[in-house]
Amino acid sequence: LSGGVITPERFDTPADFGSLALIGAALGSGGFIAYDDTRNVPRIASSLARFFYVESCNQCPACKQGLRLASSAIDELFDSSKATHDDPERALYGARSAPQGHRCFLPVQGATVIPSLISRFRGEFEARYREPLAPTEAVPVPLLVDYVAATRSFALDESYVRKRPDW
Repeated sequence: LSGGVITPERFDTPADFGSLALIGAALGSGGFIAYDDTRNVPRIASSLARFFYVESCNQCPACKQGLRLASSAIDELFDSSKATHDDPERALYGARSAPQGHRCFLPVQGATVIPSLISRFRGEFEARYREPLAPTEAVPVPLLVDYVAATRSFALDESYVRKRPDW
């Protein structure tokens, strides 16, 4: 979750720090999350923004408030009584304001990923505003908790969706 989106036309980009930085992405710790075109990008953004907001340690007000604004603005796109045309802009403002006086890299990640999704898939966010009740499938954040050697697979934290940001 530490770098911008890599769209299909950029899949041939070498996986090194410099090459990925040039396309607005990042190598981070070398892990990537891949979503196919059946996933709803505003749902992805909602899940990732919520992840950043929930994981904020609450020590830096700009981070906690900025990531809360980003998360809630994106979530409003899925509620016909709250959706407004400026939800993506408010999400951008919140994400970009988060890394002010920060103590860790989490708000920088949010300020990279959220704007990357909104700018590269602006049309999908506008469509979501026009039809906030259009059915979409939730997109959980694939939060790894363990490696299971016997099955050579990773265990995901399936309880994560219940975690609250107000701990």
